[in-house]
Amino acid sequence: WADKNGIGMPLGGAVVFDSFIQGSLAVVARSVKLPVRNEEEAKKWVYAYCVEREKLLASRKDPLTRSTVYRPQTFLNLIAADNWNLDLPFLVRGVELTEQNV
Repeated sequence: WADKNGIGMPLGGAVVFDSFIQGSLAVVARSVKLPVRNEEEAKKWVYAYCVEREKLLASRKDPLTRSTVYRPQTFLNLIAADNWNLDLPFLVRGVELTEQNV
């Protein structure tokens, strides 16, 4: 899905995969313009998608679903760090991922 829609960088693929397994990809993707034509547009899409997904999860009545808002927040932190290639090390929920532990 990511490649088909021009989201080729590793972080973008991780965002799409995480959304797919959680079940929010189709819901959130409707509100963010697709397809993208280049890497700059892909990065804008991934950022906008994460912002929309964060809003969606935060608005859920079910506390278990609402508690997963950390997922898009983690991706937004990686975007802020300009880590589109998911270069190690980086933090996920306070755990440092390194070559030794992934």
